[in-house]
Amino acid sequence: MSNSPPASSAGGAPDAEALAKSLAEIAQRSQNIANAYLNRLKEGKATAASDDVGVMPAFAELANKMWADPVKLAEAHSRMWQAQMNVWQDAVQKFFGQGAKASTPDKSDTRFKSELWQNNFLFGYIKQSYLVAAENIQSTVAGVEGLDAQTARKVRFFTRQFVDALAPTNSRSRTPRCSRPPWRAVARISSTG
Repeated sequence: MSNSPPASSAGGAPDAEALAKSLAEIAQRSQNIANAYLNRLKEGKATAASDDVGVMPAFAELANKMWADPVKLAEAHSRMWQAQMNVWQDAVQKFFGQGAKASTPDKSDTRFKSELWQNNFLFGYIKQSYLVAAENIQSTVAGVEGLDAQTARKVRFFTRQFVDALAPTNSRSRTPRCSRPPWRAVARISSTG
């Protein structure tokens, strides 16, 4: 498989045939990797991940239900894309001093209480992007039909845990109270010589 991007057509857009070939190669390699792992597992040369609470079967069932209705899945993807575009547009408006609407975290959510999450362009954008993505992911999962009640509860619970784990407040480099302005680091480096 080539590491170069797909060839472009005359108009600058990626060549559809080259893109399809590239995606087919990725799918084939992925299948080969999965088959190799399953063979090693069968031979006792690999260990399966422990899943005492049944997360993997629950999410496999979720995936099956989601893929069973590709139109609904495409609609969810479109909603997420549009919501992220709105976040970007609002961030640009805020950057230029225009009023912008913003998602607000639940009152009980204290992760974004620093003033920088509200007043700093970059941290505000990161916060909004996360909140919109979290809301979209959770509402998409909650909207999947056909899961039994226990599986639906399990999937919603573990999706919430996953989304919360991805919060920018869990990353030192994306948290205002932990981030140092870059000019302090530059000053420290230049003073030591």
